[in-house]
Amino acid sequence: MNHVPYDASGGAPRSVAHESVGTLAGAGAAGDGSPAPLPGGRAGAGLGPAPAGHGAAADGAAAAGARYMWIVLATAVFTQITYSLPNQGIGAITPFLQADLAMTREQIGLLVSFAQIGMGLTFLPGGWAADRFGCRPVTIAGLGLVSLAVLVLAQVRDIPWAYVGTFLGGAGVGVTSPPVTMMILRWFPARSRGTAMGLKQAGTPIGGMLAALWLPAAGQVIGWRPALAAVALTIVASVLLVLLLYRDPAGMPRLERRAGGPWLAPAIFSRPVLVITCYSAVLVTAQFCVIGYTVLFVTEWLGRGAVAGGWALSATLAGGMTGRVVWGVVSDRVFHGVRKPVLTAAGAVAALALGILALLPPPTPLAVVFALGFVLGFAVLGWQGVGIALTAELAGSSDAGRVVGFSLMALQVGPIVGPPLVGRLLDVTGSYPLAWAAVAAICALGTLGFAATMREPTLRTARREKR
Repeated sequence: MNHVPYDASGGAPRSVAHESVGTLAGAGAAGDGSPAPLPGGRAGAGLGPAPAGHGAAADGAAAAGARYMWIVLATAVFTQITYSLPNQGIGAITPFLQADLAMTREQIGLLVSFAQIGMGLTFLPGGWAADRFGCRPVTIAGLGLVSLAVLVLAQVRDIPWAYVGTFLGGAGVGVTSPPVTMMILRWFPARSRGTAMGLKQAGTPIGGMLAALWLPAAGQVIGWRPALAAVALTIVASVLLVLLLYRDPAGMPRLERRAGGPWLAPAIFSRPVLVITCYSAVLVTAQFCVIGYTVLFVTEWLGRGAVAGGWALSATLAGGMTGRVVWGVVSDRVFHGVRKPVLTAAGAVAALALGILALLPPPTPLAVVFALGFVLGFAVLGWQGVGIALTAELAGSSDAGRVVGFSLMALQVGPIVGPPLVGRLLDVTGSYPLAWAAVAAICALGTLGFAATMREPTLRTARREKR
């Protein structure tokens, strides 16, 4: 690994993003301690110690860098929203796919699985590429692949090509996700990283919520195929935004060009990383079962229309959007960066909400369904920002891309297997209560296992690191 050495001399201010990640470099690209340049020639937010004797200039550089952090966050959030539109929107178009392609519920579940397989195969390469080439080019490449996949899916006439489209879309998301996560890691300090990561991760349920509102309604008016084509154009807009606005801070450690660096960083095999990865797999399994079958639950079990199903899914995703912000703030401000209590609470609430969902009778008022969906989304979708922040922090900055990529790849086992099994259970029994009860049990067991086995720095250590 080629690291620019950290300059700790002279009491120079530490980097905004590097202040609690000791493996990150502190010097500028030239190794002279200069602040990292920003787009337009501005100085960075202390991404490298400020030169001595330049107090006013250093203060201006820090202010400019602090402002640019929010540009980075806005870019990351918009990117997350756009690539989540198709990824989270599969559940919203299931009634149209069933009608046009004569798909069974098990085959609907396989659509989710093929998307997850695509992600699983590309998360680690995406993380390695981000470590090696930087966030910007890898993000652009991944978004381009997602846009192409949506156009393929909009043209399908038979089931195998639908699987191809969702596989390609998942592959694009897998390439894009690690570098977008690393944008936050590279620009935000530990004291606000959980909140920033939560805001970024809120883009996923926002994208899903927009898809749930747009795709069923547009599908009835203009057809689901033109509606998907419009989604592809939105993703192209995100490509342009990243191209114009985002830059990595100068002086970031990169993998050596010649050696390429090991694909599997040693931190991957540490116990805490393996524990959070397994727990994430459980929660993501529940998440994709909820996203994949909420619309069908409302239409088939509760006897409502597709638009009502879309609204129910939107309520769930709105809860996820809220949860990702709230859990992040609680983790940063209440627990001072300790992530385990928040992740344990999210899993417990998710298991409880799924258990209640299993008890709902068909005449349940939609207002109750929407409220329960919001609570369920708050937990089962809301944990991700804190979970990814913990994974990246356990890795250290120089290995974060590969460790996050590996974790995201490994946890795909649950979503690949879970939704088709739930679909199979529904095809055999026709019982949504049984399906939701099974998912609730898995979620509860995973939460108990995480609470018993996860070890994280103490509250006192976390406070000291963030000073």
